[in-house]
Amino acid sequence: MIYLSIVALQASDIPTSQIDNFSSYTFDISTRGDYQAILNFLEELISMQRVISLSNVSIDKQSENNINVLQVNVKGYALFKF
Repeated sequence: MIYLSIVALQASDIPTSQIDNFSSYTFDISTRGDYQAILNFLEELISMQRVISLSNVSIDKQSENNINVLQVNVKGYALFKF
C-alpha cells in the first residue's frame, strides 16, 4: 500500500533574503508514508521547476501495526523572481 500524508507544512510569510532580482522564502515540510511514497515525494521535490535548496533532510523509521512507516522532515528555501 502506497500512501503519503503531510504532517506539517510551514513557509515564511515574507521573503527571508534578496539577491539581485530574486527573493527567497524558507519552508519546513514533514511527511509520513511508506518507503515508495516517500521516495516518490523526494523525487518530485528535487525535480520541481522552482529553484530550491535543501538545508536539512531527516528520515525516521517508525512501526505502526507491524507496518514500517517513514517520517521525513525537510527544511530549505525556494527562490523566486520579483
